[in-house]
Amino acid sequence: MTRTFDIIVCDEKDFMREKIAGVLSRIGMVRIVGQAAEVAAMKNVVGKFCPDIILIDLLLAAAEAETVAEVMKICTGAILLLYSGDLVEYQDFASQIHVGKRIRINDIETEVIKYCVRQRTLEKRVGNALLQQVTAAHKEAGL
Repeated sequence: MTRTFDIIVCDEKDFMREKIAGVLSRIGMVRIVGQAAEVAAMKNVVGKFCPDIILIDLLLAAAEAETVAEVMKICTGAILLLYSGDLVEYQDFASQIHVGKRIRINDIETEVIKYCVRQRTLEKRVGNALLQQVTAAHKEAGL
């Protein structure tokens, strides 16, 4: 069975949330498990689903930096992607957030795919290493 990656999208604009969720839902390896218009609502969704990826508008995240930090403590394994149309213009806002990776909004799909592929590769390597250890232990035990 192929692993899927759960994603939550947080943007105060309904149109943007739906557009991003729609684009990402076409990627076979991801599943949109929640959407939120504000960080407080996102915190509840993260607590319920503990997604692999949290996508949030940079300006929204900057306005609620403390709550974003709390969210990341709830689900420590999640990656935080902060998107913006213009990262240079919003550099001051970006400096308020000390977690997550900043990306351009046009790169969301690419960044999500890169993350999923890297994770799958890592998990496969770990799985192969464990399988080799178990096989060696079985051989040593004469099984």
